[in-house]
Amino acid sequence: MGDFFGECGLLNDGGHQPATVAKTRVRVLWLESTDLHMLLSLYPDIARQIQQYCMQRMGDFVEDGALAEDERQDMAHSQAEWMRSAQMPVVHEM
Repeated sequence: MGDFFGECGLLNDGGHQPATVAKTRVRVLWLESTDLHMLLSLYPDIARQIQQYCMQRMGDFVEDGALAEDERQDMAHSQAEWMRSAQMPVVHEM
């Protein structure tokens, strides 16, 4: 309960995500990038949880040989930049 997937879309600019199959019935909340930015701005704890999980997944990819360490570092940098921009205060135009 409360899990998420799609973090690979945050880890690379291409936004590619491997297929995901649920083993049980699920409820899915689809967030567009702007909605996710707003959510992360309002709830920084969620942003931290996603960031920690992404870092763990990247480490797993390196251990499994699916990702080189230099690629992991590049992805971690991109992901950190994205998270910083996502947590910026939302400005509403009038």
